Formats: sequence, C-alpha cells, structure tokens
Amino acid sequence: MTLAQAGRVILPVLDGLDYPAQRWQILVQAELYGAATTTKDTLRRLPPRTYADTGDVTRVLAAL
Repeated sequence: MTLAQAGRVILPVLDGLDYPAQRWQILVQAELYGAATTTKDTLRRLPPRTYADTGDVTRVLAAL
C-alpha cells in the first residue's frame, strides 16, 4: 500500500480521533466508524504502540 492509498482509505476513518492514540484506540475508532472489513483488517496489521497522529498511522501502514 502506498502512502497515498493509506491516507485515502484511513483518513476518513480516523477523523476525530484524539492523538496520541494507542493501536487499540485506532481499532475501536474504525469499528465505531463502521469501516469496511478490509480497512479494519489493514488497521489490525499496525504494531501495538502509540501513534502521534494520522500521518504516523498512514506512514506505518505504507511501510507494511
């Protein structure tokens, strides 16, 4: 997944999430948003750590 693809898919889902955020908080936000199964599966690949902002999340996803 490229950085642009990650941003396009993830940005709407994580809009409104307070940062810094833990992986579990990102997953809960995706669930509350009603994200597609494929999006939630992608987010589950995130390593368990604290993410500084949405850009941090998308950079990590693009590197996976």
